[in-house]
Amino acid sequence: MAYTRTIGVVDYVVMCAVLLVSASVGVIFSRTGGRQKTTREYLLANRDMGFLPVALSIIVSYISGIMILGYTTEIYQHGIQIVMFNLFNILAYVISAFTFVPFIRKLQITSSFEYLERRYRSKTVRRLGSLLGILSATLYLGTATNATATAVEAVTDLPTWASIVIVSTVCVFYTTLGGIKAVLWTDVFQFVVMVTAMLAILIKGYITIGGMSPAWDAMAAGDRLNFFVFDPSPTTRHSFWTMLIGTTFLSIGFSCFNQASVQRIGSVKTDKDAVKAVLMNAPFLLVLTVPAALCGIAVYTHYTLLRCDPLKMKYVKNENELLAYYVMDVLQDLPGVPGLFIAALMSGALSSNSSSLNGIAAILWEDFLKYRYGKISDWKAALIAKITVIVFGGIGTLVAFMVTLIGGTIFQIALGFDGATNGPLFGLFFLGILCPFANWQGALTGGATSVAILLWLNIGSQLTSSTSYNPILPSVPSDRCEINATVNETWTYDVTTVWNAQSNVTTLGAVMSGTGSQSYSGLNGFYATSYLYYSPLGILTTVLVGAAVSAIINRYTRRQPYFDKNLVLSPLRRFVHSKTKYAYELEATPPTEDSCQAALTDS
Repeated sequence: MAYTRTIGVVDYVVMCAVLLVSASVGVIFSRTGGRQKTTREYLLANRDMGFLPVALSIIVSYISGIMILGYTTEIYQHGIQIVMFNLFNILAYVISAFTFVPFIRKLQITSSFEYLERRYRSKTVRRLGSLLGILSATLYLGTATNATATAVEAVTDLPTWASIVIVSTVCVFYTTLGGIKAVLWTDVFQFVVMVTAMLAILIKGYITIGGMSPAWDAMAAGDRLNFFVFDPSPTTRHSFWTMLIGTTFLSIGFSCFNQASVQRIGSVKTDKDAVKAVLMNAPFLLVLTVPAALCGIAVYTHYTLLRCDPLKMKYVKNENELLAYYVMDVLQDLPGVPGLFIAALMSGALSSNSSSLNGIAAILWEDFLKYRYGKISDWKAALIAKITVIVFGGIGTLVAFMVTLIGGTIFQIALGFDGATNGPLFGLFFLGILCPFANWQGALTGGATSVAILLWLNIGSQLTSSTSYNPILPSVPSDRCEINATVNETWTYDVTTVWNAQSNVTTLGAVMSGTGSQSYSGLNGFYATSYLYYSPLGILTTVLVGAAVSAIINRYTRRQPYFDKNLVLSPLRRFVHSKTKYAYELEATPPTEDSCQAALTDS
């Protein structure tokens, strides 16, 4: 079953064509329109984009090659439950579209962290949020690049470092030249590439295994139709509850408060277009993730019927190369298809990375450099943003090399990073929007406490042997690897693998309950917390600690925070103290009422 890499000239042509088109978009937008000479055009596309490219851009910025590779690995090793991720993502999009998107649109902001300063009247809170946002974007930048490079190495002679450098260079090139417009339209092209590649894999894959019926039987026999697991333990890696709570909170935060999403929400023409753009995430998500899940089922079925597990036999270096191995194993006789698959992975990385880089440029200019260099001409400000893209493109490349040292599936690594950094960040937004009495002292205390707890949790989980509990599933048999020893021969499927296990199918109904989680003692239980709980834990810590500290300070000083009523959700505005003798202005001594009113008028 171990193969010799035989990617052909046609495959390289397809790969290069996709990279060339992506780079060309940047050149086109650098020579058209305003030529990206203003920050409004470079970062917000002059607020003149249609909702369809924006919707596609939001979803591919979040999906990337991490989803394509991660779904296959998750289903192969842990079962179908990962598809519940889709259900709760859709729930989050609906909540976001009708609750938070209109709220964000009315603020007319470029950096999402402008809200934090206006709400808490504190530059320090804004900068805390900005640093967390930059850290989150940089980590995701490196993770997405590493995922692609790992898979490319599995199917070509390109080493990981070369793939990382190529993807990073192309991404920095078109993002620097074309700004947000290049990012949006390149995302549309890359969406088409990803869908086309997965459809090609599906068609060939299911023809090979004989259709969906054998696949369903194999999944059932392998105990992998575990759609619902109602284990309430927070140490269970994937359950109905971890998916519901973790995915919903993370997706709401990402679709509304993430810098890339705020820029896209602000780039469309009208409020209705912004709502439609977020709602359209739901069908576009399914267009990408359903084929990704079906690819995972096809891969599992193929090697189950073949009775040869590439992971157990060490045919791949790690589990994240599994789909790439399958593509070369099954589709290498179709010229161009392996190249299209690699192009899809590169497209996923490019879409995520360009969004991250453009978002970092917006954050750094709006939240840090604008205060110091705000009087320079707009074209110089745009130039600074472009330099920022280049610098952080290099930093993201270094992070991509560091990710290789972390164990686990790429899907878990990415969402673990997201939860650990975005949990405290999104908590600052939720605290400000939902708690009219919250002040800057509470926000800083809550945010800092949340960061400390999640940093402790992440370091502890890496340094100890405590891991989240996974129900043990039957492994793929590997007793016929020698029979199917060469990649070019006709595969010999052993259908008894499925039929001998049919007695188990009756116990696999649509619902599984109580998987009997492992017991942990002391801090090991804390370190074994599911990675999907990182984000809600960060949000909850920030909100609870921030609200408690704010309430204590307000009661002790007999003062209430003073800010514009439009900075909280409309049902809560009647609780805002819009006129009071006292106010919190940054971290200084409370100013007079007149100065507060003047500040509000200016904003």
